[in-house]
Amino acid sequence: MLVFAIIDFGFGFHTWNGTAHAAREGARLAAVDPDPAAIEGRVRQAAGFLDQTKLTVTVQCSRGGGGFSACPTSASSWAEGDYVRVIVDYAYPYFTPLPGFVGLGDDLNLHSQSEVRFEGA
Repeated sequence: MLVFAIIDFGFGFHTWNGTAHAAREGARLAAVDPDPAAIEGRVRQAAGFLDQTKLTVTVQCSRGGGGFSACPTSASSWAEGDYVRVIVDYAYPYFTPLPGFVGLGDDLNLHSQSEVRFEGA
């Protein structure tokens, strides 16, 4: 059981690290490119080793110090100093059956996010 736990922890940590890296890559692009579709594409490219059907990417913006909401799709609507948040969620399926036996469910929801200030296009 200990070996199964070590295996699942290792694969889970690798997957979480991949989602964190993908969120950072999306935020790096968001600092200079105001296209939410391009940002999502960069995130999915950085997380290419993951099952894309279990990966959810959300791009949010904060304008003028307000709260975060969906980003405008028009590049002219973005202003320098706006903040962009890239959120990556992934439903990690356990590698071994051990977590299911002890009541942890079928998968683990991993969440990573990164924020950056938009510097202008």
